[in-house]
Amino acid sequence: MRLMIIMALVLSSLTASATDLVARRFSFTYQDRNPGTRTYHNCDSVEDTLRDHLQTLGAQNIRVTCSGGIQNWGNRWDAWPVSLSARFSVPANRDNAQRLVIADRGFNTNCDFNVQMLTSLLRNLPNARTISKSNSCRGSDGRYSFTVEAAL
Repeated sequence: MRLMIIMALVLSSLTASATDLVARRFSFTYQDRNPGTRTYHNCDSVEDTLRDHLQTLGAQNIRVTCSGGIQNWGNRWDAWPVSLSARFSVPANRDNAQRLVIADRGFNTNCDFNVQMLTSLLRNLPNARTISKSNSCRGSDGRYSFTVEAAL
């Protein structure tokens, strides 16, 4: 009897941790709006950036797609706004949250892109909240930092 109770407790704790994840979708379109400069992105790099941010914020089962950006059509290059779409799972709440700092790495920061994307992303995550953010973006140049509390 005791063995059955212990097994039931173990199974219920495994089930509880599995149901703590919620499925989410995220869409984001970016076009550089800074006067006098234009920064264009390729889909591979922005997909990787979004995937990295999602992993840092505790997301699992991540699928990211992109359209637009810099594209080669034979002898012609085109540059369009990048549109990202992601599907992923995150913890349903901020229980056991940890404090994280998400910041540029100092070189080629894509500052404006990252600030706009992270601001939009963090508004839509039930497991994270922004404590503070700062940036000195001038287009793709500059520095940014987000202090976040997130359940991983």
